[in-house]
Amino acid sequence: MTAPAVPGEIWLAPHIHIARDGDDLVVLDVAADAYYCLPHAAGALQVADGGARLLGLAPQVIDALLGIGAVADGAEPRRPTRYVAPARDLGGRVARRVGPGEVWDLATSLLQALVLFRRRDLQGLVGGWEARPGRADPARLERRALVFRTLWPWSPVQGACLFQALVLRLFLRRGGLDADWIFGVRTWPFSAHCWIQSGDLVLNDLAERAGAYRPIMAV
Repeated sequence: MTAPAVPGEIWLAPHIHIARDGDDLVVLDVAADAYYCLPHAAGALQVADGGARLLGLAPQVIDALLGIGAVADGAEPRRPTRYVAPARDLGGRVARRVGPGEVWDLATSLLQALVLFRRRDLQGLVGGWEARPGRADPARLERRALVFRTLWPWSPVQGACLFQALVLRLFLRRGGLDADWIFGVRTWPFSAHCWIQSGDLVLNDLAERAGAYRPIMAV
């Protein structure tokens, strides 16, 4: 690995994502399933090329990123990711009715998620998701999320936010729908969280809680 040709500029490796929380820089290494926090490292940070190129970094910050394998050997632009700030959630609502097919879909999604968790790391879990056209149908999407919210307390396996979000994503897919899987971070104290969101609507969390995190990756 060689140092960047332009002082203060680097290109991130494809498996690396970053977020800024105040002056702190948080790094997500998807391949290693690890987060790194670099305090006071983002003071003059500028982000370009869809989040793949960083400018204005101090030499010691570049050295730290080189040390964790976060720097790419060459320029690898990315497709820009536009995050929408969470503003709405489902509140206390539940589905008025749940059909047998929806119960079956959730049970199947739960079993599929359990298998995926045993066989795949984080990179395997978040890779390979292609957009589905059904994401643009807000009424069906909200209905499906309400069904999930209604049935989820009866699930024999609850798990943390990563597992719940995976089950919901699979459940939406089985209904021909889709939404974004958002990963967020915050510092002091450090915390990481993820949820499913469509536009500004959070489907499995409170908008206020999701909004307290800085988005670092969307799948």
